[in-house]
Amino acid sequence: SKLNYGSLLYITASKSLLNWLDTVNNCGLRLALGAFRSSPVLSIYNLAGEIIPEIKRLESYLIYAARSAKLNNTIHEKNNPLFLEEMRNCNLDISQIIIKEKNVQPPWAYAYAINTELIRSMI
Repeated sequence: SKLNYGSLLYITASKSLLNWLDTVNNCGLRLALGAFRSSPVLSIYNLAGEIIPEIKRLESYLIYAARSAKLNNTIHEKNNPLFLEEMRNCNLDISQIIIKEKNVQPPWAYAYAINTELIRSMI
């Protein structure tokens, strides 16, 4: 949805801004479901099959941080302590992230072994 676009940046936003965004999200779900204004917010999310916005924001932030750590270029202990704190809070181990290695050889330079025995038996 449009409210979730860029939600990984909301991890550092103020509580008042997040409450305002949550209110807009809650109102949209309430209208979509036809729920009463007095319906509990968590029940509305449960009926809609949606995850609460706080967990969605944390999930998108952790996915972004894990992908960035995998690329081994920007996110690490020295410049992002918030990432490590969230990883510890979720009981995740950063050392389990597989680092993506860059290929030093272009793909056309590889010598692939191709087995053509099945083609000969079909002819």
